[in-house]
Amino acid sequence: MAHSGFFNGVRIRLVGRLHRMYDERFDARRGIETVANVDAADLEDVIDLTGYEGDDEMYAGTPSLLFEALHAPLAGMDRTATTYLDVGCGKGRMLIQASEAGFPSVVGVEFAKPLAQTARENLQSALGQTQGQWRIDEADARTYRYPDGPLALFIYNPFDPPVFEAFLANLRKDLAARPREMRLIYNHTLCGDMLDTDPVFERLPYNGTNRFYARTLNPHPFGAWRYCGAN
Repeated sequence: MAHSGFFNGVRIRLVGRLHRMYDERFDARRGIETVANVDAADLEDVIDLTGYEGDDEMYAGTPSLLFEALHAPLAGMDRTATTYLDVGCGKGRMLIQASEAGFPSVVGVEFAKPLAQTARENLQSALGQTQGQWRIDEADARTYRYPDGPLALFIYNPFDPPVFEAFLANLRKDLAARPREMRLIYNHTLCGDMLDTDPVFERLPYNGTNRFYARTLNPHPFGAWRYCGAN
């Protein structure tokens, strides 16, 4: 058991270094900055953290190497008709990758104004106005009104359970009022049980190759769900 823990720790450190190398290269090629983490202590003087007290780390980007494997369950969606949203988008790395992966409309939802501004600057630098439409909405996910049409949502452990429950209730209400296709990619599934026990959401499978790749390079559990409440 001790040996297993030691080797797992070594693997995580090596994977972390690999991700940092690729993410720094990702940023350099686009003239952006998405690598540095942001702690809540760095933001508490400029934003109201009420309801988010449990989040010590306000931003840590999902590694760019994981994008394709994590998003595999979006296969079959018409990307040209689907809005891609990163809820808790931080500095906007996933939005840039989604745009480059064929989603012409990408939207970031971020309640922390400094992060929202950084995301705008990054998307302007990486995408300009030549690769479709993008925007960053400064909004609280507990009350956000989602765009019309099919949705592909991404979240990377943005909320502790109380806030996640409110986020999920708002999403469920929005979809019930305007039923449409919605698929959710969730990295670091701290609250995945809330989705698994909610009858309007159905877990989607990963094929063996994508599951192996994501598990090998991802220190966190992950999953995908679709909205089936309209069926």
